[in-house]
Amino acid sequence: MAGQAKTPLGALVDQRGGMTIWMLVWLIGTMALGGFAVDTSKAWRMKTMLRAAADASSHAAIQAAMAGNDPVEAARHYAELNLPAEFMGDILHAADVELGAWDPQGGGFVADETSSAAVRVTVYRAARNANAEPTTLLNIIGFRGWDLSMQSVASTYDAFAYAPDMGDTCLTKGIVARGTVSVTSNSTFSDVCVHGEEGFVFNNNNVYEPGTQISMPDLAGMLNHGKTYNANKNTGLNAALVETSIDPVLVDKTDALTLFLALGAQVTEAAYFVPALLLDGDHLYVHCAAPGAITMPTGRLQDLTLTTNCAINFSRGGEFVNAIIATTMNAGGDDDVFQTYAAQTHVTAAMAHALLMAGRAAEDLDPRLSDGTGINGASEVSMGEADACANGGGSLLIADGHMHIAAKMGIYGSTMIASGDIDMAAQTAGVEGMAIQAGGDVDLPAQQTFIGCNGTDWRIAVKQRVRFLN
Repeated sequence: MAGQAKTPLGALVDQRGGMTIWMLVWLIGTMALGGFAVDTSKAWRMKTMLRAAADASSHAAIQAAMAGNDPVEAARHYAELNLPAEFMGDILHAADVELGAWDPQGGGFVADETSSAAVRVTVYRAARNANAEPTTLLNIIGFRGWDLSMQSVASTYDAFAYAPDMGDTCLTKGIVARGTVSVTSNSTFSDVCVHGEEGFVFNNNNVYEPGTQISMPDLAGMLNHGKTYNANKNTGLNAALVETSIDPVLVDKTDALTLFLALGAQVTEAAYFVPALLLDGDHLYVHCAAPGAITMPTGRLQDLTLTTNCAINFSRGGEFVNAIIATTMNAGGDDDVFQTYAAQTHVTAAMAHALLMAGRAAEDLDPRLSDGTGINGASEVSMGEADACANGGGSLLIADGHMHIAAKMGIYGSTMIASGDIDMAAQTAGVEGMAIQAGGDVDLPAQQTFIGCNGTDWRIAVKQRVRFLN
């Protein structure tokens, strides 16, 4: 046959079939490159899934520890719910759930079996757990699987760690304003404290039951702003009057409190904020690059911590139990400082406050000069649990600005702090166990009963929170 090698020497120089060999080499190389792209993407997807499982497990573990239950069991249960062992192998061994504490000065997680202040969870899709993430095309070059792991630390913290201890006083069991507190008519005050540093103004047909305190620094000049009133149409008022001065100390700390509460939060831009995707237990900071507003969802949410520099609008019918919702209203101002330090969990609240306030003009430090409404309520919104003053369930609202509470809003065991004014529309659904501090005036609705909670600690509901630290 023509061209066929006739001798051993001819076989050595025969080039027939060479292209087939080169094609095989190139095919293997191309598949390896393709495999690298495909399998790398697959590995990144698995790391994202591991992150979600680690966060869910650490959150469940710290919640279990706070409740006196087994954190290891809780963590493994949620790991199984997120990535079932039937398909993923055992991603979380008991030894990879560690108890300890979080050192905010830069020490990070410190393991301590006797502590339940923090939990570190490490999940694996790796050879050590006999469940390495398998490859597909990279098998061709002998790479059988990825060793992947993700870690999450959840820690408890005191939502009011930056605030002074106010005890069981008007600051924790009533309404305190640096300006004037005003009420129209047909309202009842039951075992509650109301203080206006610039006076208390009212109409007729209000009732002040025993245990109620109505106070201001100068009764003669500030009660009804010096105007006469009919005591017969204001039952119990004279017995409730007290001459004293009370400063709503938290109104100067709205920025600092919000910053502290934002530490360790997941950060998202306002443009990507989807209210309907909020879940119970979320810890989120929403950033507005320019002045704007975000809207809270309808429906019930529990254990939510949402901080932002945007204005906040509530939707009709929203219900927030054991929730913290706070805004600095600093979009376009010194928010670059806020955003930077909100994401750095090792910064102490005092340091963050100092950095936040550095360089601000003196007039900006006066909470009475706040120029916008930070929180706008909608009708039929409920803050806290309507539980007849039982401990827990209350929520916390903070605004570096004014706060408007719309009609038919329920306030149960909850706290509202605003550097500006707070006004409440008529026909609230119920006010039981509120604590209000305003840097400006407070306007109260007509035809409402304001009930104190007989010393129930309003801070219990939101005092101890959980956040992810890495």
